[in-house]
Amino acid sequence: MQNLSKTAKDIIRNIFVLSVVEVVLGTILVSVFFETSLITGYIFGVIYGTIIAIARTVHLEKSINASIKLSDQSAAVKYFRFMYVIRTVATAAALGIAFWLNPIINIVAIAISLLNAPMGAYIYKLMNRDSSR
Repeated sequence: MQNLSKTAKDIIRNIFVLSVVEVVLGTILVSVFFETSLITGYIFGVIYGTIIAIARTVHLEKSINASIKLSDQSAAVKYFRFMYVIRTVATAAALGIAFWLNPIINIVAIAISLLNAPMGAYIYKLMNRDSSR
């Protein structure tokens, strides 16, 4: 994590903060509307989804940096598209594992946590607006 850019670190921090909020609010909502026995699966789902979201963010930055270093534009585009496929397949495999562990890990919590990556990027964009415009 040390060799990540400040932007990636800030987005990962946002993902983590959103996940903490999801755990707190989700635990309260699950205990109010559902059985309290589902709380553990919900928390595991948020943790698992957060790990996947952070891994996708790190992989995305490394893919962008590697494709920028390529001198040929078509090779850079092919490399970046291939890395996109890798991220998608890895996410699908992680979700497949989660479906297999369904009673232990809550699928809905994973889906919500996976949305933390785009939300974290959007929060970063909002917090770092160019004030000179």
